[in-house]
Amino acid sequence: MSRHIQKTATLQASAYTGGRDVPVGSYILTNIGTWCQDGIILLCPVNDPEKLYPSKLYEFVDAKDGFTVFVVIKEGDTLVLPCPYTITMHGKLVFE
Repeated sequence: MSRHIQKTATLQASAYTGGRDVPVGSYILTNIGTWCQDGIILLCPVNDPEKLYPSKLYEFVDAKDGFTVFVVIKEGDTLVLPCPYTITMHGKLVFE
């Protein structure tokens, strides 16, 4: 049997570092529908040679349309949010 354990928080538009500002782990990010400027949401690994177009996530987001994405944040990854987002921990606890 598996049970999903989820905790949710709101992150403001800013840059966040995995392991320092946001715990490492799996998350669902959702634009919370507040008005803000359109922009690019990105997730950049710590040693990614492609800083302009990171390999994990690079997506232009139209703030009024909403956006949801699953991400895995590792130690040192940089997450940049152009708008406020809800971040929901996504994990499983398996009982055997």
